Amino acid sequence: MTVALVAGALAVPSAAAAAVDASVPEPASALASAAAQTTTDADGSETWTDTFTRSTTGGWGDGYVSSPAADASVSDDAGVIATSGGHRSIHVATTATATDATVGATIRYSAVPTSGYGATTIVTTRNSDSGYYGARFRLDTQSRGVLSIGRYDANDTQTVIRQDLLLIGEVPEGAAVRVEIEADGTDDVTVRARAWIVGTETPDWQMTVTDGSADAVRTAGTPGIQTYMSPGNQPLAVNVDELSVSSDDLQPAPEPVPTPVPEPTTAPEPTPVPTQEPTPTATPTPTPKPTVTPTPTPTPNPTPTPNPTPTPTPTPTPTPTPTPTPTPEPEPTTPPVMPPVTPPTTPPTTPPVTPPTTPPVTPPASGSGTAGSIPVGQTSYAAPADAIYVVPDGTRSSGSGTKANPVAGAQRAIDAAPSGSTIVLRAGVYRESVSVPFHKKLTIQSAPGEAVWLDGSKPVTGWSQSGNTWAAAWGTFFDSRVSFSAGQDETSWWVNGSNPLAGHPDQVWFDGAPLTQVGSRSDVTAGTFFVDQGAKQIIVGNDPAGHTVEASALAKALKIQGEGTTVRGIGVQRYATTVAMLGAVSAEVDGLTLENMVIRDNATVGLFVWNDDKTLRNLTVTGNGLLGIAVNDSDNLTLESSLVTDNNAAKFNYTPVAGGVKMSRASNVTVTDSIISDNVGSTGLWFDVSSSKLNITNNVFEGNGREGLEIELSQTATVAGNYIIGNGNSGVFVFDSGDVDIWNNTIVDNGRTITYMQDERRQEVRSISSLIPWITSDVVVRNNILSYGGQACPMLVQDLTNRWTGSQFGITQDANLYHRSSASSPANFACWADGANGTRGITTIEEFRALTGNDTKSVLSEGAPIVDAATWQLTKAIPGVGASALPGKLADLLGVSLQTRAVGAPHAPVTAR
Repeated sequence: MTVALVAGALAVPSAAAAAVDASVPEPASALASAAAQTTTDADGSETWTDTFTRSTTGGWGDGYVSSPAADASVSDDAGVIATSGGHRSIHVATTATATDATVGATIRYSAVPTSGYGATTIVTTRNSDSGYYGARFRLDTQSRGVLSIGRYDANDTQTVIRQDLLLIGEVPEGAAVRVEIEADGTDDVTVRARAWIVGTETPDWQMTVTDGSADAVRTAGTPGIQTYMSPGNQPLAVNVDELSVSSDDLQPAPEPVPTPVPEPTTAPEPTPVPTQEPTPTATPTPTPKPTVTPTPTPTPNPTPTPNPTPTPTPTPTPTPTPTPTPTPEPEPTTPPVMPPVTPPTTPPTTPPVTPPTTPPVTPPASGSGTAGSIPVGQTSYAAPADAIYVVPDGTRSSGSGTKANPVAGAQRAIDAAPSGSTIVLRAGVYRESVSVPFHKKLTIQSAPGEAVWLDGSKPVTGWSQSGNTWAAAWGTFFDSRVSFSAGQDETSWWVNGSNPLAGHPDQVWFDGAPLTQVGSRSDVTAGTFFVDQGAKQIIVGNDPAGHTVEASALAKALKIQGEGTTVRGIGVQRYATTVAMLGAVSAEVDGLTLENMVIRDNATVGLFVWNDDKTLRNLTVTGNGLLGIAVNDSDNLTLESSLVTDNNAAKFNYTPVAGGVKMSRASNVTVTDSIISDNVGSTGLWFDVSSSKLNITNNVFEGNGREGLEIELSQTATVAGNYIIGNGNSGVFVFDSGDVDIWNNTIVDNGRTITYMQDERRQEVRSISSLIPWITSDVVVRNNILSYGGQACPMLVQDLTNRWTGSQFGITQDANLYHRSSASSPANFACWADGANGTRGITTIEEFRALTGNDTKSVLSEGAPIVDAATWQLTKAIPGVGASALPGKLADLLGVSLQTRAVGAPHAPVTAR
């Protein structure tokens, strides 16, 4: 075994660094108090062992970093970890650094857990800034021993690389179990693990896995121990003894310089470690994963009878999409970081970050008539007297957190801050990935009038010219496989041949303008770039001399796992987020508020939200490669006064997910006073897979490449007071959804005005099949302005199974104002489902009334436009329209009186800030 092992080297891993408390590791010379010994074995290898023959509280001694330190103590010749339900504890040695080594520990549980998936102890190796490996021994509620192997990346996110194996049928009460892990190699890393009851024969390695991925942990690191227990369990103790590292060579190293940490500090509670178990509570948070719904077979072009001229040709219905849905894993899992082949079309031009030139303004109240964030650098939030002040890391040495002596680095401040703190970020660019841990409620905000950006890019320098291209050294590569599940490759579903590099997260900017990635070095011309993984270079086609070139170097911006946290007044940009990482920003627990944030130019999803009670207010989400905002499995969510525009910048397929906002399994949702516009080749706002109780009011849906608003596989929605203008396919698309009220909207110049569609799918979850049956029914359409666009079937009612007629959809329409440019443009007033005959074209409103009984009080205007192209208001009064009185709920939602009787949206459209 070839070994690089250094005794005494300080190697604090990300897991500890991300949760480090006030105790600063002392130099290796202090290890005498830690009772660690080094011995030489018969084969010449050396073994470092901690026998815990000492007594401590608040940690295991000078040779360890513990978080929370209060969990750890040493007594009766054992290290003790106090463990409670839903709680994680991390303890990492600062010595015995090795690349190839065997790490082991002897553990005892004080009791058998009684809830969930029990209690897990992880013996870790190669702890370093690059990540680590862990042998995960789990004592389940039947006192059985289960083993698995996990890999953890630099952000402390787990990938299980060897699944659970039941090894011990019964662990006797109080029995000692030896757990060992071995990591060998720096190219392909072979990881082995075993566990057995002390006193029985030592087994051969019981599981082995070879990790050849790009995110394998190839660097030297130290040993450690972690614990985690499922929520609902009573506290217990894990006793640890004989923590050891065995390797071929052990060399002393110079004493390290301790890393200063900010003060004041209360030991933060760390993020619970994943335990490969379904957890019924929101702590830890389940990871959204895709659930593929059955694919309907659309009728491509319904042929109406009698034969109108021209024949109606509705666009085939989109394939129902897979939606990210929680899987039984306790914590979000990021994908392995694999090298790219070539990247996505880069997001729209982003101006360089510059200090604000306009004075700060106070954030407006909701419903003020403007949508989007106050520009970064112009918010003005008051801070309490005990606020913790922060400057970007690297700009100065870290201080105590006062305004005069700020902490350096956002993550360092978060780690040190007690729950309930306010963290004030001073002006600058924070090039880091930030995580708010479980059980820590924080307010994170910008200082008044100061521009704060979390930025995933870094400057690229050291260019050399070769002909008409320039190359610079580059060593950061990302996983180009596209899937909500880490490690899976579903690229062919998401990406088309016209934009084959959409799934590649790499991004480069030249003086703030994005370059377009190409597939080979020879393809590089002006305005493009190529990432050459083999040569470890970035190649550009523009001369960098005198210019600023920046490239995405980080994948995740902000992970929020502290319930009740508020983040406001900052910008997030340029992160190379893969689809499986679930957003550059992820809001993962209950009770979060995001306000006045700009989230732009990230490789895939800008913001991903799950769990309940979320407020998203005054956000600008733009230029993200795949999707602006994703919401999954969330109850009680409000999106208000926000601007979501120009997403799907990388031009992914519009299915399974792409566009402005997509929500799945969302309930009690309000989307109001917002603009969702110009999302490339995709849908503006899309509800899917058992979403319910939706209020969509006073918004603008304009210029989206597909649908303006789609309600699919959902139930109970109110669509009122919206402007739905110039979308490429349907303005409103009701697909397998019921109990939908569409009142007082202005729907103008869309490819198709409104579509109602049904296919063979039915609710898959029996317990809610009567509540959300996935059947299009009970749709009420009143008091709308419906000005037809160019498609031959401007109003389409279609059953893809050719069984239903339009009357069986339960559609009620009346008191609407229709418009088309002439009696033959478009040729049909509507296309109506006609059972086995397909779809029937209806050319006049009179024929429609006679066939359906609908729209008896509605008016059809033919000729010049009736809606002003600039203001979206009626150009003149149209006689004969008998608008219906509003139900009380609708009047309240729209903010008008019950006496209001008018067609179209009652308020002027919201405008972009």
